[in-house]
Amino acid sequence: YFVAKKLKKKHEIDDPRQTLYNEVNAFADAIGPNQPFMGGNSPNLADISTFGVLRAIEPYDTFRDMMENSNIGPWYYRMKEKVGKSSRLNQPLAV
Repeated sequence: YFVAKKLKKKHEIDDPRQTLYNEVNAFADAIGPNQPFMGGNSPNLADISTFGVLRAIEPYDTFRDMMENSNIGPWYYRMKEKVGKSSRLNQPLAV
């Protein structure tokens, strides 16, 4: 809680969700209407990094809110198709 509060103050964030919406909209706007990914016809490191962060929050309400309140959805689903299924293990490895 205290770390989050300090980070919000440091980065001058009043409303974290609105800041998320603004940032993903800026990312989608930077891609533009004429290419599917930041890297053009194929994802580049910016696409992959951003996708990784957003995929991590997919199970949460924040993700659904972001999809409803931003324009990142088409890019996200193009990336999901391109990257494919997660290779996450459901069971911890035996040690």
